[in-house]
Amino acid sequence: MCRSSAKPRFCVIAMATMACLVCATTIDGQTRQQYSAVPLLQISELQKQIKTAEAAHGSAQQLATLWIALAGAYQEVVDLKSAENAFAHAIRLLHGTYAPGLYASALDGIATVYFGTGRAAMAERCLRRAVELEHTAGDLTAETITRRDLAAALIKELKFAEAEKQASDVLHLLEAQAHPNVGEMIVIYLIRSRATCEMRRCVYALQDVDRAEALAVSNIGTDPIDFITIPALRGMEQFRSGAVEQGDRTVQQALRLVDSRVDIPASFQIHFREALLEEYSQLLGSAHRKREKKRVDEEIARTKAQQPGCDRCSVSAASLGLFP
Repeated sequence: MCRSSAKPRFCVIAMATMACLVCATTIDGQTRQQYSAVPLLQISELQKQIKTAEAAHGSAQQLATLWIALAGAYQEVVDLKSAENAFAHAIRLLHGTYAPGLYASALDGIATVYFGTGRAAMAERCLRRAVELEHTAGDLTAETITRRDLAAALIKELKFAEAEKQASDVLHLLEAQAHPNVGEMIVIYLIRSRATCEMRRCVYALQDVDRAEALAVSNIGTDPIDFITIPALRGMEQFRSGAVEQGDRTVQQALRLVDSRVDIPASFQIHFREALLEEYSQLLGSAHRKREKKRVDEEIARTKAQQPGCDRCSVSAASLGLFP
């Protein structure tokens, strides 16, 4: 869930879910997935700026802005506990002040953390409040992005009808713009597709996947994650529509794409592969393909073993929101 129009997501997220399909994890001004690690020196510098501002008795808004930036830096090094604490500190500072945009940014940011750590209900509450603030402030661009994130959270909450409606509303808002953001449209088509398929209308859902793919192919700046997410989601929905053999081939294609991309870091590649394999295992189980499921489960175990240590984060690949 991110404030940037370039979105896991979470975002996606989290994807997102797939923490952000759609969603990789982010905040105000950050993209859906920043593919370069933020140097720890940036965190140190922000911490110094906060101490300086506190000593100078800076305003609540000034301090909150710094805390939100620090939270974002923590997110990018996957220190989600520290990110949550920083967002929470910003929210406390802003409580009772008139800074709706900044307050919404902090709420959206902490929602990203909640979403990425399996607390979709808490993420939903924060996002609903952020939408209210942005609507009241008349910030249509920010409201559109937050409502997209809300749709992804609603999918995690199994509120598929509302998620589909939110996604459709966001699409209408984007289509009404003179120059809609293509990346946003790709993401929202995929989110709506997931919600629609969950309501047993996978034929229509696959049409949204096709729309997303057509936009991705024609857009030079398409996020590389989208090129993996599209076949991944298509394969899942083919499984759910009953086209098991076709779905199996498509998911295998998505896995090969994960392994072939050289423009995303290895750590994220591993998380993405694990999230996709976990979804794949569930689909094979539902299709009663025990032998294939066992093979995929063994592959999941090998993938988990490749993951670098993470002392202070509790995120799992399944909760990353990589697939909405």
